[in-house]
Amino acid sequence: ELHTGKTVRLHKLIGDEFVRLFKEACETSGYTPKSVQTFVPRHFNKDDDSPLSYHSWGIAIDFDPQDNPKGGVRKDGSPSLMRQNPLFIKIFEIAGWRWGGSWGLRDDMHFQRKK
Repeated sequence: ELHTGKTVRLHKLIGDEFVRLFKEACETSGYTPKSVQTFVPRHFNKDDDSPLSYHSWGIAIDFDPQDNPKGGVRKDGSPSLMRQNPLFIKIFEIAGWRWGGSWGLRDDMHFQRKK
């Protein structure tokens, strides 16, 4: 259970860490995502032959997809909320998480635990 009262499903080895980091990131940055999407059994691609997504293992999270779209720019032309709140990202990166917004195909909503 998160400090916001929302309950999320995660891999048991990262659950406690995520709860702690999420609270710290929210308090430090001033940004508290409304949508926290975690465990979803699916493949990386719609093709059933592709590997399972990290969401399938409960080690990936998507925050506020509409406000943190792929590409990093919202529909109104403003930067994603993640880009507007870099301290949120930094808290997770320092703890060993990867932010999808730093990839070639920017996925600003996505965070995943490094192996």
